[in-house]
Amino acid sequence: MIFTKLYSWILSIGLFSCFTLFPFESLLNPTSGIKNKFETADPVSEDYRNKISSLYSQFELQCKQKMAESSCVGLSIGVIHKGNIVLMEHFGSKVKGTGQEINDETVYRIGSVSKGFAGILASKLIQEGKFKLSDPVNKYIPELKIKTKSIMDTITIRDILSHTTGYIQHAFSNLVDDNISMDRIIQAMNRYPLKDRVGKVYNYQNATFALIEKVIENTTGLTYEEALREYIFSPLGMNNSSASYETMTNCTNNCVGHKPAGRHNNFITTPLKPHYYNAPSAGGINSSLSDMVLWLKAIMGYQPDVLNEEVRMRAFSPYVFTTNAPKYFNRWSNLQESAYGLGWRILRFDNRVLVYHGGLVNGFRAEIAFDPGSEWGMVALFNSTCSYCNKIVPTFFETKDQIFTEESTALSNP
Repeated sequence: MIFTKLYSWILSIGLFSCFTLFPFESLLNPTSGIKNKFETADPVSEDYRNKISSLYSQFELQCKQKMAESSCVGLSIGVIHKGNIVLMEHFGSKVKGTGQEINDETVYRIGSVSKGFAGILASKLIQEGKFKLSDPVNKYIPELKIKTKSIMDTITIRDILSHTTGYIQHAFSNLVDDNISMDRIIQAMNRYPLKDRVGKVYNYQNATFALIEKVIENTTGLTYEEALREYIFSPLGMNNSSASYETMTNCTNNCVGHKPAGRHNNFITTPLKPHYYNAPSAGGINSSLSDMVLWLKAIMGYQPDVLNEEVRMRAFSPYVFTTNAPKYFNRWSNLQESAYGLGWRILRFDNRVLVYHGGLVNGFRAEIAFDPGSEWGMVALFNSTCSYCNKIVPTFFETKDQIFTEESTALSNP
């Protein structure tokens, strides 16, 4: 049972009052999937295949309808169930009005979905003994001298990765937007005192989150992108993924971002910008659908040689409540509570728990989510900021529940 310990941990630290321990079946051997087709090395019933086919048909129709309603330009979506890729599909085009087809290798910017990579990478390095969650950040960044509310307060690695540093929301994000270097942003941090006590209040950040890059660089001797490649990209075979402006600029198979213009649901192209490549842990990763389904499989537990249970549990444990944050996911139907781990959100619904994150940058949107109980996961990459981005995760899981009704009932009534 991969995540039984995770739920036990959640209960033991007292953040969520009533998480349900979902039953797990034996893992299937991960296999590769192809567009529009479900393939598995393991025997499955005809009923299961029919349900997968029905899920594909219904969700494909929904995607086309919702994309038309919200004028989405392009979308790539991948779905995994119990380690098998059951869907990889693309809609729309790389650039509005061109008809340029998107494929499995087409690269998008994924925005704050990048934070999940940072949380997992940090967790791997913690396991290696490079640093601890409880370590003060300035132990590894001595030039960081933030003025705290109390002399007893110390900003730890856990605080920067869970957005509990004490700064107001999005402190210094304007500097990240302006492509200011982290060295100069740290100087700005040293000049402004904190609003809240350290470790007490959740306020979403980009700049303070990106401090993890210097911690990683100073403990491994690698640049942040080199560490990503050594510990995550290369072991998982994520050959289209990177964390630099230059790589995206030189890419010959990439989408272009689109931003709103004028009237509602009208989108125009927006040039590739260097911002957030100066803080890649917060929002600077580039990736393709083929790579992101490999990532999804790994975080769901199907690549334990790369991401073992301890690494995943540490990243997915909830460290601070976010239920009252004014975020779109807090308005999803039947959401009971939300919290933040290390670069990951944990959302508790009536009938499931989702490990989740969304991203927005430079006219791109990305969504990734999985339910460890039913072992369903999905990732969606958009090259426009259409309204459907905010709804695709709950829409998918609701559609899945309607088709796999026995599974839904079992999860609701364990």
